[in-house]
Amino acid sequence: MSAPLTRRLTPGYALPHDLEKLKTHLKAEDATPAESAYISDLAVTAGALWEAATGQPVMVAEYVTGFSGWHYSGRLHLLAPVQEVTKVQYFGEGDAYADLEPELYALSDLYPGLLVGPTSYSGLQPQLSYRTRINEGVLVYYTAGATSVDEVPPIVQQFIRLVVGHWYENRQEVVLGASQNGMVQIPMGAQALIDMEREPVL
Repeated sequence: MSAPLTRRLTPGYALPHDLEKLKTHLKAEDATPAESAYISDLAVTAGALWEAATGQPVMVAEYVTGFSGWHYSGRLHLLAPVQEVTKVQYFGEGDAYADLEPELYALSDLYPGLLVGPTSYSGLQPQLSYRTRINEGVLVYYTAGATSVDEVPPIVQQFIRLVVGHWYENRQEVVLGASQNGMVQIPMGAQALIDMEREPVL
């Protein structure tokens, strides 16, 4: 079974963050409402940078992950944290997709992002076709991302603090959006956190 392919269907737009803690980190406790909104915008941009660099969702968005078929264990791995699985389809007879009944699959309570469904031995195995070869034999539609600060991993919160702090103190670089070599500038500590958590982005 080849590696799954994931595509984001909607943009992430809201990043749960503690604005007061960010302002304390920046020593900007007396920031005006406009300045506070600017800090929030920087936090959202930092969250988008984390997602682009690691492939891990932070802001809530809708995704679809394609698999060549059901795993022999019945387990399919999705991007975590998953908030809701909206639809599961498999490529069946007549060269058309069929919806899998919701009672035949469920999210694991112990392992974030793990969907338990039919096994490869079930009668619901996708029909062999080019769809299975390009990881479209089984399609899982779902919503993933953090809905509260508590769901944002500590390493991501630290990354956001480091990046926001750097951009806040170097506003001209934020306006330009890039360094001389065309890359967005982030502190070395933030890059180290990305390197620790980086996943292949397809």
